[in-house]
This record gives sequence, structure tokens and C-alpha cells, in this order.
Amino acid sequence: MEAFEQSISQWHTSLKKATDFDSWGQLVEAENEYERLIKNIKLNANKVEKKFQMKILQKVVVCIRARLSVLRNEEKKLELPLEDMKRLIPILKDLLTIQPQDFPEDLNQRITKQE
Repeated sequence: MEAFEQSISQWHTSLKKATDFDSWGQLVEAENEYERLIKNIKLNANKVEKKFQMKILQKVVVCIRARLSVLRNEEKKLELPLEDMKRLIPILKDLLTIQPQDFPEDLNQRITKQE
């Protein structure tokens, strides 16, 4: 469990760092940090104990990918503003205590439509 808590802390810090870069207009740094976060989540996903926590992480990854598309000016299926990314910071921070219904419903609906 301790390793999972450490991973959660790293994910939270990484997302905060990425959104800070994003808000400061340091888009290359933001892009690099978002990509690092996706890789880190994938590498440590095996530490996730509860199925709904994995679902939440999958939704977070979908949001990060959507934000990367915005930063890269790619054709996007899901428009995801920076403010929505910032709403994910407490989700990652509280992943151990969060409940499935704590994921923002409007984001959940937009993600579901995109898939």
C-alpha cells in the first residue's frame, strides 16, 4: 500500500506541475510533464487495488490526452480547457479516499461522449 500512496503523491505533484506550466504558457514543459504523468500512471497501474480507482485513473488519462491534443493544436474530439485539468488535481490527491461519484460529472459525460 505504501508504494501505491507514493505513486499517488507523484501523480498529484506531476499533474500540479503540468497545469502550472500550462497556465504560465510554458507549453513544451507542460506537454512533457503531461506525457511523463501518463507513462508513470501506466507503469504503476498494477498497484491499484480497487476497480473504480482504475476507472478514475483511466478517465484522468483520457483528459490528459485531450489536453495534449489542445496544446498540440491537433484535431480534437474533446475540447478540454486548463480549468478542467485543474479540477483533476484533488481527484488524484485523494485517490485513496475518493468515491466513484466524486469524479466531476460534467467531465465524465464529456469523456463518455468522446469514447
